[in-house]
Amino acid sequence: MRCELVALALVLAGCPSPRERESLVDHSLWSELEAGEDPFDDRPDTVTCPTSGWGLEVDPTPGLEVDTGACDYLSAAQPTLVDVRAGETIRIQISHGALVFGGPAEAHAALQIDGALLLDERVTIPADADSLEVLSQADASIAAGARVVVHLHNHGDNAWLISEVSTGPPDAE
Repeated sequence: MRCELVALALVLAGCPSPRERESLVDHSLWSELEAGEDPFDDRPDTVTCPTSGWGLEVDPTPGLEVDTGACDYLSAAQPTLVDVRAGETIRIQISHGALVFGGPAEAHAALQIDGALLLDERVTIPADADSLEVLSQADASIAAGARVVVHLHNHGDNAWLISEVSTGPPDAE
């Protein structure tokens, strides 16, 4: 009862009520960007990325999977599903298998929301399998429908998974 009264008081005072962590994306809705729409400047002259090289992964961990053996460069976008409130935490989780190539190389994973770069990770190849979690506090509100762009490229036959792009209260786990 007390929680309901606090929530009601917040609404009546014009404050947003607390909410649970919510996904900002639907991993089945990513759309590949053409060169003129791509905000990243490391796009090669020739991109080899058939739709069979990237897409929705459902098992064991849902997310956007990119097989860099088939897709050597991907920038994809979609609109955010929900608002991000100022002060909320944006959580990004990304992982990759062992990164291998015939010689030294570099992988690049990036994500931006509404033009703001929240993830910009460069990994020297070869590298062991790893995962990364980025937590970023929203300085200002972001309206639902803002553009999310995910970017990934590397040399070699490797697998990447973007498993979470979400928002929620600052202390949400």
